[in-house]
Amino acid sequence: MVTALSTILNANWDTDLIAKPSFITYSEDNMRAYKMVVASLEIDFDDATIGIGPNRVFFSAESYNVYDVFIRADSKANARLMIQAIKKVCSTFSPSATENIMEWDGPDMTRDFNDVMVEYKMTIYIRKAGKASY
Repeated sequence: MVTALSTILNANWDTDLIAKPSFITYSEDNMRAYKMVVASLEIDFDDATIGIGPNRVFFSAESYNVYDVFIRADSKANARLMIQAIKKVCSTFSPSATENIMEWDGPDMTRDFNDVMVEYKMTIYIRKAGKASY
């Protein structure tokens, strides 16, 4: 079983970059009560999402867990620091018996309310250990 993304982020967060936000499972509008929050939602995707890469490898849907990640903060500066911390967790992630590497796509800004509340969305892929491409 693959570890939940929120558990990985919480355990490996670098508080030297920015204080730890709340880590929650995303559902519609459940982020309103938080000043700084990272909400993740595991998504399903078909084989075409990964496709054939430049090295001609095809990754099946069973070889990844994919999460939409919503980052909400009280300023663009704090949101960017949170994104930097997420990327650092992904980059420095140590493989385990169930997870191999973490990759990300994005982030893209989805909301900006006069820089008092901003939201970004990114996608994180967790490649499963022992699930080879073909």
